Amino acid sequence: MQGGLSVLLVLSFRMIYNMCVILRHMIEVPSLLKILSTIHISKRMNEDQIHIKIMKVFEECGISFQHEYKLLPHKRFDFWIDGIVIEVKKQKPNKISLLNQLNRYTKEKKVRAVIVVLEKSMDLPKMLNGKPISVISLNANWGLAI
Repeated sequence: MQGGLSVLLVLSFRMIYNMCVILRHMIEVPSLLKILSTIHISKRMNEDQIHIKIMKVFEECGISFQHEYKLLPHKRFDFWIDGIVIEVKKQKPNKISLLNQLNRYTKEKKVRAVIVVLEKSMDLPKMLNGKPISVISLNANWGLAI
């Protein structure tokens, strides 16, 4: 009987932990997507200028972030917000290269979710390695300023 109770307690702890992880994701990722959707870019902007716009918006909203965050020597994320990676891509990146990059990112234990900020829209999986992937297309939200 004691062995069964121990297994039940471990399963209950894991269920609670998983629920907390899901709730944290539900609160943070949708808010970040909403904030990112307010960014307006011009066709002439390069990726560094898009990064600067994102940093300004995060600072205005009081969001604590790390830019060009190095989790490991060979892995650098454009933005890191408490386990959420934000990857910015100008124009439409090569889908296979992007999926390979996301696969590497989502294998990291500290990564909880990934938001991919694209200039041009692209379909990506909703989950990769058990981690949620969200996509926001800046030109789909606002169009391009010329």
